[in-house]
Amino acid sequence: MITKNCITCKTQFKTYKSRYCSLKCWYSTIKGNGNPFWKKKTKLSCKECQKVFEYDKHKLGKNPTFCSVKCRAKNPEWRKKMGRAKSDSGIYVGDKNPNWRGGISRLPYPISFNGKLKKEVMQRDGYMDQLCGIDENFHIKKYRQKLVIHHIDYNKMNCNLDNLITLCLVCNSRVNFGREDWTRYFQDKLKTFSNK
Repeated sequence: MITKNCITCKTQFKTYKSRYCSLKCWYSTIKGNGNPFWKKKTKLSCKECQKVFEYDKHKLGKNPTFCSVKCRAKNPEWRKKMGRAKSDSGIYVGDKNPNWRGGISRLPYPISFNGKLKKEVMQRDGYMDQLCGIDENFHIKKYRQKLVIHHIDYNKMNCNLDNLITLCLVCNSRVNFGREDWTRYFQDKLKTFSNK
């Protein structure tokens, strides 16, 4: 290690090859005009509210036409364009979607579906996804979230232990298609689980 003076704050520090004593000093040199890729912001007028806003090519790419997502959503021309894009690409919204179940996804879970019940299910399943086998510690590192509890018959109100199984986020999304097959698969899996 050698002793150097920080380029930004002139403080002495020991290092192998860094020119900055801390990340804070390094960041201060790359923000704004210190950044070699810095471009000045241009001013544009919003197509919806006519408000003048600053625009940075680095972050937004091509010239934006709206100052915010709210303004973009209010604009009838944009809404018509997006509606046409959705219908052209085969994306259906609401009751036009083949997976539509009458809006039941917005229903609240019952009081009995609580932390205590979820912990009981996870303990039974060994804190592992019952489809891909990922364990909870790895899942938390990868997704920053605990494993989820899945209702086998897709009925939120049925919170019996034999209707709940532990899954990761990816598998929980995957089992939303072909529901009848997954229901049979998980019921069979739980039968073999309980026979052991």
